[in-house]
Order: sequence, then structure tokens, then C-alpha cells
Amino acid sequence: MSSIGERIKKIRIEFKLNQKEFADKLETSQKSISEYERNITSINEKIIANLIKIFKIDSNWLIAGQGEMFINDNKIKKIESNNISENIMEDFKTLDIKNQKAIYLEILTKLKEEGKI
Repeated sequence: MSSIGERIKKIRIEFKLNQKEFADKLETSQKSISEYERNITSINEKIIANLIKIFKIDSNWLIAGQGEMFINDNKIKKIESNNISENIMEDFKTLDIKNQKAIYLEILTKLKEEGKI
């Protein structure tokens, strides 16, 4: 299975963008893209949300490497709804326990970094 960094690079290459162009679309720096692609820095929630919204990337594929890269029309409607927390939980439940634990650990790490726990 590929890493999230490898999947981010795959998205960038799929859209024929260099790191700077990709960074501009995601409202981040070229340095951050480089670090994400090399798995040096953990991808943050804003970048995940932008990848999903801008490039129509499936969250299960992006986070866990499962399923197809691109989301279908029904998922696009879910993302554009106001029930994002509900949609995230619904998708989260479809992941296997190993990936659920990995994602939950990332959430806890982010919460700790932000001083929320």
C-alpha cells in the first residue's frame, strides 16, 4: 500500500502540476507539498479538505489508500452539504479497524498540538 505522501504526489502528477502550482491551488507552500510528498510532515485538515473539494479526491483513497482516487457525483453532493461531520463519521465507519485507529491517532495528535486535549 502506498503512503499518503505518495498519494498526494500521484494527485499532483495526475493533474500535471509542479509542486509550486499544486501548492498555490491548495493555498500552501511548495515546501509543504515537498514535505507531504516525502512523508516528512503530516498533512493537515485544511489540505485534506482542499484536495477533496478542488480535485474531487475520495477521502478513503486519500487517507487510507482504499477505493478509487476520484469521488463519484453522490459523494460530491455529500461534501457540499452542511453535514460534514456526519459525512466524515459515515465514511470513517467504512474503514477497517487498522485505518480507523491510524486516523484517530492523527486526530488526537492534532488536538494535542492545538492544546485542545
